[in-house]
Amino acid sequence: MIREGRSCDAILARTEKVTRKFMEACKKLKVIGRHGVGVNNLDLAAAKERNIVVTVTPHANTNAVAEHAMMLVCAPRCSCAQPPGCGPGKYDCGQFQRSKSPTAPTFRSE
Repeated sequence: MIREGRSCDAILARTEKVTRKFMEACKKLKVIGRHGVGVNNLDLAAAKERNIVVTVTPHANTNAVAEHAMMLVCAPRCSCAQPPGCGPGKYDCGQFQRSKSPTAPTFRSE
């Protein structure tokens, strides 16, 4: 990643780690865009020291998650894998429930 990043002014990070070592090697780096929720894969202290702007898109996946949730809710007889602790009638809508998405207004708790 360092070899490709050396000539970049900006990068888009998803799951890969953006470390101090990477930032030190990429002298031209000015912006790190983080797609998704959280910044646990970025060295924020190193970015701050180098005046590298870090942006985050916390709601970028909300509609995709909403559509997936609707599929799970509407297909209860399906033998789909469910996360631990979840089962019929047990689900957490998270960002979907709080979003202004028109996907399923009846799921809002406002």
